[in-house]
Amino acid sequence: MRAFLPVVAAAIVIQSLASLFIPTLFLVNRVLILAITVSTGILITGVVVSLVSVSIGRDIDQANEALRASEERFSLAFHYDPDVIIIASFEDMRMVDVNEGFTRLTGITREQAIGKYVDDLGIWVSHVTKKRFLETIQETGTIHDFETTIETNFGDQRIVVVSAGVVKMENKPHVILVARDITHHRKTENALREKDRDIRSAYVNVLSSVTNGKLLILTDNEILAVRGKPCSEVYTVSSFEQLTGFRDFLAGVLTSCDVAQDRLNDLLVAANEGVVNGIKHAETCEIQVYTVANAIQIRISDNGPGIDFNDLPKATLIPGFSTEKSLGMGFTMLLSMCDRLLLSTGPEGTTLIIETGERKRVSALDAVLSRNLLKEDAA
Repeated sequence: MRAFLPVVAAAIVIQSLASLFIPTLFLVNRVLILAITVSTGILITGVVVSLVSVSIGRDIDQANEALRASEERFSLAFHYDPDVIIIASFEDMRMVDVNEGFTRLTGITREQAIGKYVDDLGIWVSHVTKKRFLETIQETGTIHDFETTIETNFGDQRIVVVSAGVVKMENKPHVILVARDITHHRKTENALREKDRDIRSAYVNVLSSVTNGKLLILTDNEILAVRGKPCSEVYTVSSFEQLTGFRDFLAGVLTSCDVAQDRLNDLLVAANEGVVNGIKHAETCEIQVYTVANAIQIRISDNGPGIDFNDLPKATLIPGFSTEKSLGMGFTMLLSMCDRLLLSTGPEGTTLIIETGERKRVSALDAVLSRNLLKEDAA
């Protein structure tokens, strides 16, 4: 029993001492503090009991600061972006916000737009296009580079290209639409096309005149119209190593079409030059042979950059003239090897038709014998 007395005494002392101290918890700047005071009310120490709370508090502050900074950046980008930006509810396409770019383009203020449905804006020129656009958004949740024309409150029409996607905002799906005005770009393209048409029209007459009708500049549709009946398969060449096979193929086709040997050699040289140019500037070209009336046509087509119309007079009239986009040794040599060249060229590619109107030639002796035989038959 005596052995337990020291333990009991110690317990009593500890309990008595503990009653003298009063622990207090309080929070300062997200830091949990344990303050211990004696029964007299004097504060004797303060201890940080949780370093983890310090880290958590700092992380929360940093996260909130990053969120505020992100929201500010989005707000600045949204309101000051020169493109049109619309935020709408995915469920019913009701607009919840628009930026200043929207107002500048359409003439519709933010107050007038918010709360309205996208399809009720009154800016759609084509109802069919509007329906297709909205159906695509609802079905796929995204759309890219959708080109359409809108009518603004300023009384004009603008061409825009629209992209859109679905994002979650306030735990609800919303659509963000971004539209860019490309009206000026399209007008510039159309003006360049008009200029090209004018230049083409002038060249058609001039080049046809100075070559005595042997070189004709045509459109793609005109090329299709003057093309004859195919008498060979389409042969594709994409490397210089394939040129020998191409020449063998063409020689066989021309021979089967009864082309005279001297004409055949000229056509092989001319066609080979056209194919070399195609490989050089377009990597791949197609060749096909046609017959029309008493003529043979060799079509060589590629999808290269085309021949600059500014270079056409030099390329076609100056012997040996060559540019990066010309036909190598020049049209003058090609024109000397055939009866006619038909050319269609543009940014989408070039089609050249080499045409000769002669089949096998009748020698002078054969002609004399033929006439004598006719005389004998007549007698």
